[in-house]
Amino acid sequence: MNKRFVDMHCHILPGVDDGAMDVAQSQKMLRMAAKEGICEIVTTPHYKASKSRKNVSSTKVKQLVEELQQWLDNENIPIHLYTGNEILYNYEIDNLLEAHNVCSLADSFYVLIEFSPKDEYTYIKNGVQKVLMAGYVPLIAHIERYDALRKRTERIEELIEMGAYMQVNAGSITGRGGWMTKRCVLRWIKQELIHVVATDAHDDVDRVPALAKAAQIVEKKYGSGTAKQLFCMNPRRIIEGKLL
Repeated sequence: MNKRFVDMHCHILPGVDDGAMDVAQSQKMLRMAAKEGICEIVTTPHYKASKSRKNVSSTKVKQLVEELQQWLDNENIPIHLYTGNEILYNYEIDNLLEAHNVCSLADSFYVLIEFSPKDEYTYIKNGVQKVLMAGYVPLIAHIERYDALRKRTERIEELIEMGAYMQVNAGSITGRGGWMTKRCVLRWIKQELIHVVATDAHDDVDRVPALAKAAQIVEKKYGSGTAKQLFCMNPRRIIEGKLL
């Protein structure tokens, strides 16, 4: 398949969460992404509603994206950046979305939502319903992490039927999370329960912006059509604000 990957989940903005520490690291990650064949990145800094936590504002996200985009253009690196957030679900999410305190994915009607690994299924299901009722479509981040979903495929099917979409990390396909996680994620892909594969990159050493190896594995097992859909076409449709 042609390498024109779209990364929907990446902590590449400098100094705003546990991702890139500074501009220099952001730039290193962007150079790595370009070599991987990634041509578009939705930046998704964490947003965790808590009185004790200071989150980056949507205005600051836009500013940082513009600054990094200027650097990319000056360096002739063919990557386009978009604004976004990885939002830890909480009961106030509808108010956050209405007030535009958090960023949707590339200003679309999609939002990247994460849950805690031990959250009960009822909580996840209610969260999906609340996001949908607020007028947005949830893309659930790294679903392989949630105990409530790992061994209950029918629950993933139910969430999809409700209107949610599913994202897994590329590292889970290449074996970063262990062989059981890899087997689980590949089974979901075979069952057509996954819509997007993303990097969830945080740095330039350990959790890097890499998609090529995972795409090769998926292409070899399930064909180029499936690989293109998960790594290129579906993410592009999200950016364009189209249904998958």
